[in-house]
Amino acid sequence: MVSLFQVSTLASWTSIAYVSWFGCESYNGSPYFAVNNATSRIHTIAGEFEGFKCDTDESNTSITGLFFFLYILITSWVIMSLFIGVISMGMFETYVKLKSEIHLTKYTKQIAANTMFEMQSKEVLINMGKGHHKTLKE
Repeated sequence: MVSLFQVSTLASWTSIAYVSWFGCESYNGSPYFAVNNATSRIHTIAGEFEGFKCDTDESNTSITGLFFFLYILITSWVIMSLFIGVISMGMFETYVKLKSEIHLTKYTKQIAANTMFEMQSKEVLINMGKGHHKTLKE
C-alpha cells in the first residue's frame, strides 16, 4: 500500500519500477533481499519488523511498463481533479459570500437614503409649520 502511494505521488517511484522491470536481485538500488536472506529485519521504536523479500527474480518489462503508465496516468488525473475541485469550491464559496455582502451593502445604502429623505421631508414640514417657508412673491 505504501508503494502504491509512493507511485501515485511520484515520490521516487522509479526505484519501484526498476525492481519490477529488471528484477529485485538485478537492480542495485533495490530495498529487497533474496529469500535465502531470512534474517532481514527492520528495527524501529515501534518494534521489529520483517524486511522486504524477493520471492522471484523475474523481470516483467511489458507488464511493468503498462502498469506504471496506466497507474500514474489515472492517479495523476484523479489527484488533479480533486485539487481543481477543492479550488473551485473555495472560489464559489467566496463568490457567494462576496455577492451577499454586496447585496447587504446596497440594501443598507438604500435604507440610509430613504431615512435621509424622510428626515429632510419632516424638516421641511416642520419649517413650513413655523412660517419659515417662502412664497413666490418674496
